[in-house]
Amino acid sequence: MKRTSAHRNNEQLWGYCKAEAVDKMGKFSARAMQYAVKLYKERGGGYIGKKTESNSLVKWAKSGPARNSSPQKTKTKPGIKKC
Repeated sequence: MKRTSAHRNNEQLWGYCKAEAVDKMGKFSARAMQYAVKLYKERGGGYIGKKTESNSLVKWAKSGPARNSSPQKTKTKPGIKKC
């Protein structure tokens, strides 16, 4: 199958960066992979090919962790009192 997006050119380095990011973040997550990409690029890793236009991670990353800044209301079930 032909690849239509960019792919890493150093899989061994990617493995190290991914393990370090997951270890730092505590679990596998989108933010951990974002950090792994940052480490990968800082340590000389690169990509072959072009990024597709449908890649929305740039937009997602710029939104930051607090996309919904309104305070959340806690819902309780009927008959349960809040402490």
